[in-house]
Amino acid sequence: MLLVRIGFVVYWAALSLLLLVPDPHEATGLGPMPPPLDEHLTHFFLLSGLAFLAHASRWPLGSRVLIAALLVYAVAIEALQGLVPPRGVEAKDFAENVLGILAGSALWWAAQK
Repeated sequence: MLLVRIGFVVYWAALSLLLLVPDPHEATGLGPMPPPLDEHLTHFFLLSGLAFLAHASRWPLGSRVLIAALLVYAVAIEALQGLVPPRGVEAKDFAENVLGILAGSALWWAAQK
């Protein structure tokens, strides 16, 4: 359990940093993702992973509170991107963040059954 929580915190911190640097491809040394794994789908998959790890960490919160916290994070991180040129706030990214959180949560629930 402790290792999963540590993994979640490390993933969350790394994700936050990558979402708040001007060029995440340059920061990681990786080139752009090939289609269809372009930047928009990347947001979906990254937030899906975050939600899955958040549930797997079994924080002492109810599922609703956990999902609400993840949604607040999705709004905040997208808003903060507006302060990092050349990044910006995009409704499509926000929608994909939300859908990723819902998909990661659904995947966790499905894995539990």
